[in-house]
Order: sequence, then structure tokens, then C-alpha cells
Amino acid sequence: MAFTTLLVGNIRRIYRLKSRYDRLREAGMLTVSEVAKELSVSTDTVKIWRRKGLLRAYPYNENQHLYELVGEDTPVKCQGSELSKRRRFPEIVSTVNDEVQHAT
Repeated sequence: MAFTTLLVGNIRRIYRLKSRYDRLREAGMLTVSEVAKELSVSTDTVKIWRRKGLLRAYPYNENQHLYELVGEDTPVKCQGSELSKRRRFPEIVSTVNDEVQHAT
């Protein structure tokens, strides 16, 4: 039997399981807007930095991520400096998510 979005949603509802989003938020992860505000950059810059390995994030839906708290070694805007040379984390090649989410 295939795990469809409807099936996963029903399982979550029946067993009162929290969504991946809720679990990540409880673990202290931040939204793209919260990170952008904290770093004084645009949300587009945050997304670029995630893809280039300057920020660590975890997918909770197909194209949405929650971000780890930014510590002492925060990235800063540095025009003219190649992002690949500033990488802190492995570059994300694919954002395929093994977990299925269903909004209830």
C-alpha cells in the first residue's frame, strides 16, 4: 500500500502525531523570515545562503525549510566574495523530502 497524503494525514490525526513543522519549531528552528530579520538580510539571501551551505536548514514541506539558530559564526553580506569559498555546511544538491506532510 502506498503512503498517500490523505493516508498520512489520517494516521497523524488518529494517533495525534505532531507535524514535522511543529517538531522542528519545538526544537528551536526558525522560519526564513525570522532568520532574515536576525541577520538583517532579505529572505532571498537566506535561501541562497542555505543552498550554498552558509546556513543549515531542514525541509518540512516540498520547498519550505526551517533554519537552525544562527550562532557566533553568522554569515554576513560580503559582496565580491565567492559563496563556495565561504561554505560552512555541505551544499544541498536535492531537497527531496522522505516525509509526507498533510495539512489538517
